[in-house]
Amino acid sequence: MPRTVLVADPDPAAALAFGAALKGTDYVYAGAVNNGKALIDAVFAVGPWAVAADISLPDHPQAPSVGWVATFHHLREVAPFVHTLATCIPAQLGLVPASIGGGARAFAEKPYLKTEILAALDRLDTQLPPQPFFARSRRVPRTLALRFRQTAAGGGTTITKVGLVRNMSETGLRIALPEPIAPRTVLFADIELPDRSVIRGRGQIVREALVDRGARIFEYGLALFDVETAHRAKLKEFISRVLAGDPIATGDTTRYLPELKGGAITPARR
Repeated sequence: MPRTVLVADPDPAAALAFGAALKGTDYVYAGAVNNGKALIDAVFAVGPWAVAADISLPDHPQAPSVGWVATFHHLREVAPFVHTLATCIPAQLGLVPASIGGGARAFAEKPYLKTEILAALDRLDTQLPPQPFFARSRRVPRTLALRFRQTAAGGGTTITKVGLVRNMSETGLRIALPEPIAPRTVLFADIELPDRSVIRGRGQIVREALVDRGARIFEYGLALFDVETAHRAKLKEFISRVLAGDPIATGDTTRYLPELKGGAITPARR
């Protein structure tokens, strides 16, 4: 059965953006509707494999029970054969748990990232439980050059070493380092952006994201707790540009680190 996806969204541009993200994938865009009644009609007329419904989907006088979070409850009752995922803007993330409770198995936040849409769709036809939700800052995948230092035992900082940023949010980073590091270690981090500017901050290692000593993979979660206002604003702006698809924000900055040419850091494991 073709994995067709019907999009239910009151914003036509957002529906088209979702459809565009499916090009060249195993999923097929099956069109869009903009209210609850049109959604139910299309589900039985088109027979999609899945529905991606926006949490703010309005109801219709002829289908007053199909709109907003109630959409997912209704679809589970009348069309249990259809997989469902919820979409929303950041301001409506608080409604995601209720949507999952109503029958949605995954969610995708706007503005869309193709990787997030595909990860959500891939989860629908599995035996996995619904996608877990927790309050978080938006995290975007970007590989960027990183220079870091530690606090030295006698004061001051250690020599500067190099690493990579794997992904980033306004509150933290996933970083790849050339060697293991102890939890709770405080790092001074300089993130190299494509325009050669730098975001500077101080953070603490709060978790092991992926550590495999045999394969020399050392990736950690770094929570940023001390970032000056100007650098925090630059970080927020850069993430917004990545989400908007700004080509300037996608440049490779690892070339700025000649120290990496010797293969000191193992490539990301997929």
